[in-house]
Amino acid sequence: MNLKRRMIVVLMAMMALVLVTAVAYAITIAIDGTREATWDGAGTVSDPDEAGVTNQGVDISRVQWTNDTTNFYFLIETYGNTDWNRVPQRPYLWICVNNDNSLVTGTNFPSVCLSSGYDRYILIEGPTPLTVTVEDDTFTPIAATTNVATNGAVTELSV
Repeated sequence: MNLKRRMIVVLMAMMALVLVTAVAYAITIAIDGTREATWDGAGTVSDPDEAGVTNQGVDISRVQWTNDTTNFYFLIETYGNTDWNRVPQRPYLWICVNNDNSLVTGTNFPSVCLSSGYDRYILIEGPTPLTVTVEDDTFTPIAATTNVATNGAVTELSV
């Protein structure tokens, strides 16, 4: 096979790979509190605090994230049925987003986020129905369309 033909074959293979990758990231997640197979292959952190199970209804076993062209999607799974109605302390969860991948821009929220450079903060608060607030790097709420659902141990969120 001559060089020109090999280059065309390699280019076509690369274009097919880009097309498959683009389709994979264009999958929309149904926000219903159910972990579907669509989540397979999404970014994942298992047992983020690595402390084991302390309280099944609030101890996180898995966090996943993905996006399409419109939304960011998050899945938060606890070891037992998620207890957003726990008393006396109201459950809440902060998601820190560094959307420009820079530690220089944005702010630091040391009691929640472990490094600096966060540009958006997403706060999910109980009790049910859950409240979702999106804030900029000055902690000022910003308008955002959100959808959240919990079913058993799984909470899904789109922003």
